[in-house]
Amino acid sequence: MSLTTTSFGDERPLRPGFLVGPLGWLNQRLTKALASDRELFVRLFELDPHRMHVLGLGVAYHDGEPSPEIVKSLLAEPPKSALGPIIGQCPKGLGRALQALPQQAVLNPESYRALVSLLDDRSTANYLHHCRSITEPMIVGLAALPESLRRPAIFKLFGQTEGMDSFVRGLQFLSARAGVSFDYLIEHLGSFDQPEQVIAKITDLAESLPLPDRLPDPRIGPFVRLDNIAEIRSLAKAWHNCLVNHLYEVNEGTKLIYLSIEDGLPAVALVVRVHRLGWALAQIKGPRNIDLDRIEASRKSDKFAAAGIPRLADVAAVKDLLWRRQFLRGVRG
Repeated sequence: MSLTTTSFGDERPLRPGFLVGPLGWLNQRLTKALASDRELFVRLFELDPHRMHVLGLGVAYHDGEPSPEIVKSLLAEPPKSALGPIIGQCPKGLGRALQALPQQAVLNPESYRALVSLLDDRSTANYLHHCRSITEPMIVGLAALPESLRRPAIFKLFGQTEGMDSFVRGLQFLSARAGVSFDYLIEHLGSFDQPEQVIAKITDLAESLPLPDRLPDPRIGPFVRLDNIAEIRSLAKAWHNCLVNHLYEVNEGTKLIYLSIEDGLPAVALVVRVHRLGWALAQIKGPRNIDLDRIEASRKSDKFAAAGIPRLADVAAVKDLLWRRQFLRGVRG
C-alpha cells in the first residue's frame, strides 16, 4: 500500500513514519486535517492506545475525511462526548471495551463498527463486558454468529479454539459436506448449554462423513497439480522456497502442490487433507515464499473454492475442535 504524504506550504512533504505506523488506514483518512492544522501532529505523537481506538472508532463512523475540529475532539474530549455526535448513543461498556482492545494498532473500520453493534446486542454485550482482552478476530467471529448461536456455550469456545473468526464459515462447509441444513445445524448447536455438547455434536457430524475417495482434480483454474517429486524439487530450487519440506506428506497423499504461471504472476498453492472434511487450501505463495497481493491472492483462492476446496483458515475452528475432542478421548482413555 502506498503511503500518503502531507505538505505544509513550501516545506518538504511529510509522510507517516514508524511512530504513527500503528495508525494504519487512519493515516490516509487524516491527511487533510493534518495538512490544515499542524498541531494535530503533536497530539498524535502523544497518543496512547486507548485514545488511538477512540480516534479509530470515530473516524470509522465518519463519512469522508474528518475536519481538524472533529479529530481534536476525538483526541482530547471525554470519549462519550466526542463519539456521541458521530455514532449516536454510545452503548453501555464502550469505554471499557476500547480499553480492552489490542495496543499494537488500530482495527479495521468494519471491526470498530461491528464492536458497537455487538455492544448493542444484549447477549454479545454481556459476554464482552467480562472479557479482559478483546481481539479483532474475536470481534469478527462474534459479529458473524447468527442469533441462535449467541449463547454462552458458543462464547466459551472463543479464546480456547483457533480460528473462531471463521467458525460460521466452517459450519457452513461442514453442513454442506454432510448434507445437513445449515439452519437446522445452528439451531441444534444453539440449544446446548455446555461447550462440550457443541464440540461433541460437531465431532459426531464430522466423523459420520464418508472418507474422501479421490484426490482433487489435476487442474483447478490456472493451477496444475505437481505429482512428480523431481519436478517439485526442481521448482523448490528455482524458487528458493520450502516445498521440499512437504515431500513426505505429498508421498503419503495428505498434501498436494499446485503451480500456476498465469498472467506472469507465478504462484504455488499448498492443499492439505483435513480429517474427513476433505481438502483445504493452506496457502498460496509466490517465488521465495513471497505473499501475493491481497486481491490477487483472494482471486486465486476463489478458484479453489469453486472446486469445493475452502481456505484452511475457514475450517480451522472445526479442525481444532475435532483435534481437541480426539485429545480428550485419549486422556480419558
